[in-house]
Amino acid sequence: MRARKREKYLRTRAILTPWQFEGCQRSDFSAAIVIPALAEFENLPRTLESLIQNSVKLLARTLVVVVVNQRVSSSAAEKADNAKTLDWLRNRSGSYLNVVWVDACRSERELNDNEGVGLARKIGFDLALTRLDWDCDPLLISLDA
Repeated sequence: MRARKREKYLRTRAILTPWQFEGCQRSDFSAAIVIPALAEFENLPRTLESLIQNSVKLLARTLVVVVVNQRVSSSAAEKADNAKTLDWLRNRSGSYLNVVWVDACRSERELNDNEGVGLARKIGFDLALTRLDWDCDPLLISLDA
């Protein structure tokens, strides 16, 4: 029954395009942590570092989703900060974290001006649903960068 409800949700209510994950390719996680990030270049590394303090066993089963997002009307400073964040995510190396990120910054992927962190979270959660192991009862967790 749960599988049918999940599939129906993904088919009828989920937002799966045009956004996609970059990073880790696994699809067997028992938890997902979604972190929307708008101009968080200074804070995001510290947030991820704090997650590393958790049990290696738990981290191995947890997907960390960073949704780097901005509105069409975001300031030049916010857009530059997001570009630095994406570059950092693409070039970071080594940790126990299974990190994926969503580029919701490029002009064709920016959020409309009437949308914001709520849509960024939804994008992260909807995409995460496709990477969870549904044979267990997966956890969905939301943080701020």
